[in-house]
Amino acid sequence: MYPRDLFKIIIKVFGLFIIKDIFMTIPYLFTPLLAYMQGENYGTGMLGIILPLVTLGFYFFVAYMFIFRTASMVDFLKLEQDFLDEPISFHISSRNVVVISLILLSGYILVEEIPDFCNSAFNYYQQMQVKYAAVKPSIARMVISGVKIFLAFLIIGERSRIIELVLKDNTAREEI
Repeated sequence: MYPRDLFKIIIKVFGLFIIKDIFMTIPYLFTPLLAYMQGENYGTGMLGIILPLVTLGFYFFVAYMFIFRTASMVDFLKLEQDFLDEPISFHISSRNVVVISLILLSGYILVEEIPDFCNSAFNYYQQMQVKYAAVKPSIARMVISGVKIFLAFLIIGERSRIIELVLKDNTAREEI
């Protein structure tokens, strides 16, 4: 494998982490949307919806470039210009690198979100025990944590499809 191929794999792994950030951000977009639909826009109007969508669109563009247009990213960033055109020999396939990164990514999400989900559930239970509470406790944090946990399990369960999608332009048995 040449340095260019190594850089392509590294950029794809960064793209997977950007996809993780996109999935972690999507549940937070529902709050301004629901507030706008209920008429509680607090002076932000449509700007409170448009700006997060523009930011999310930028993240999608960067993730698309990192995962599906890695060769053009290597050329644009000129990553291989200081390396000799000699092969680098590792004995690990690009598929294994992506598998390891997906498992680490899902594990990271689970380690972050399971305690948050349990804390949210415990706080919700405590607030429900108050007999004369002024406001009904919100389940939004618990739902958001639950969605993130579901996404982590989805990444673990569907990693073979994700690997096929990420490595569709490379052969799966390519040696690094």
